[in-house]
Amino acid sequence: MKLAAIADVHLGNHQVFSGPRRGGLNGRARLVLEALERARDLAGARGCGMLAVAGDLFDTSRPPPAHIAAVQDIFRHVHSYGVHVLCGNHDQTSATKGDNAIAPLAPVAKVHQSPAIVGPVCFVPFRNEPAEDYIRSALERVYRGPGQAEVLVVHAGVEDESTKPFLRGAHDSIHVDALEKLLKDCGFTCAIVGNWHHQQVWRRGEIEIAQCGALVPTGFDNPGIRGYGGFITWDSDKPAGQRVTAEQLIGPRFVSAGDADRLLMEIEDWPRELVYGQVKCPSSAVPQQLRAAGELGLAGVRVVASQASAKALAAKAVEGAQGGATQDEAIAAWVESMGVSGCSQREVLAEVRDLLAQAQG
Repeated sequence: MKLAAIADVHLGNHQVFSGPRRGGLNGRARLVLEALERARDLAGARGCGMLAVAGDLFDTSRPPPAHIAAVQDIFRHVHSYGVHVLCGNHDQTSATKGDNAIAPLAPVAKVHQSPAIVGPVCFVPFRNEPAEDYIRSALERVYRGPGQAEVLVVHAGVEDESTKPFLRGAHDSIHVDALEKLLKDCGFTCAIVGNWHHQQVWRRGEIEIAQCGALVPTGFDNPGIRGYGGFITWDSDKPAGQRVTAEQLIGPRFVSAGDADRLLMEIEDWPRELVYGQVKCPSSAVPQQLRAAGELGLAGVRVVASQASAKALAAKAVEGAQGGATQDEAIAAWVESMGVSGCSQREVLAEVRDLLAQAQG
């Protein structure tokens, strides 16, 4: 059997770079749906018997009807394989059956709102509990012994020694060593996981763990071209330990740089119509960079003053606010009079108050 898997599609009418709205779908939502269609078509072209969506197909547990209808239409045109959709944290309001975004997809896909085994695959949906606990509990409910299943599909982050400190020990994550032990205890050879957005694969002898990576990143907190657009295949005909292949499909990306020229270098030969760009530059360069960035032909672009610029403006505001009726009134009036561009007055005011607190401390 050959299995294809994607995760973290995050279909929604995101408001940043929203684009024109037609029939309930804004511009960003339409690009997400195009990425989902690419994955669907590739699964068929690769001869896969199953396409698994490992959670967070939708960005909200209450998606607009137009979004549900669009996904139904995409999955309705699958004839050579079955689609299995796992409930993720964004899809879910509660663990109660039907209280999620994926339930309406039942006519065109097998939706997994509770643990289930289908062929060689064990599906474990997200629960708002420590990941290791709910995965273990789910396996105790449905797993009956070695040989029943080979692949675990779950919605949980996987951490290791390279994981950023702020993510370590997260409620929705499991350490790669603990997950490897669970797989060995149950006789599985592979885990395919959604939830965290950057693609990564661990190979431990015959055990393979594949973090899909977001099919579509969600913003500048998922920066760059590489590591996203995740598409995983698992092929039972290959030797154990070599069954997983990880790819990154073309789709929307978020790229940030210090000026328009460097932004252009960052996106290389990526389709510009699939890039959302951000230029962070000194406030004095904002007008020039706005013009330059606007000529790049990107899906969306914004130019913002760098934090250093905000701090410089804040320092100027502090200096000029010394004689106000009250200090806070004087600061607010001075910042407003400065005609701040490229960063919000709220940001500058926050920096001013921080600097004053430090000076008075």
